[in-house]
Amino acid sequence: MGKRIPMPNDPKHKRVPREDNDRAYLEWVGKHLCCVVTLSREFVIHHLRWDSQGPIGTGHNDDRWVLPLAPNLHDNEPNSLHKMGERKFFAVHNPEYITLSAMIRCAYEMDSPEMAQTAIINALRRTA
Repeated sequence: MGKRIPMPNDPKHKRVPREDNDRAYLEWVGKHLCCVVTLSREFVIHHLRWDSQGPIGTGHNDDRWVLPLAPNLHDNEPNSLHKMGERKFFAVHNPEYITLSAMIRCAYEMDSPEMAQTAIINALRRTA
């Protein structure tokens, strides 16, 4: 019989942290406006998967490429991101979503929440 592989809930399992895992950044992003509507006071973090060229980041749940979304826009409504698909959703709601994600990350690295809010508000104005 082969060697036993520890599972994630096994105390012997040691999770190797990924370079693209950044909880502090996710918490910081979650304090900002939804990138589609400004009325929501609750947010979920959406991990981006695609740009116009194909997959972005390192794959599944790369914390460097995220945007704040109102929960109903993320996965509840018929016109939500997970029902429409990421590319179609952002083509309708915010075509510059990759640029916006990069600007929010830049604002975080510069410790400037005001810059992130301004980037989101300007993106919303362009799509209105």
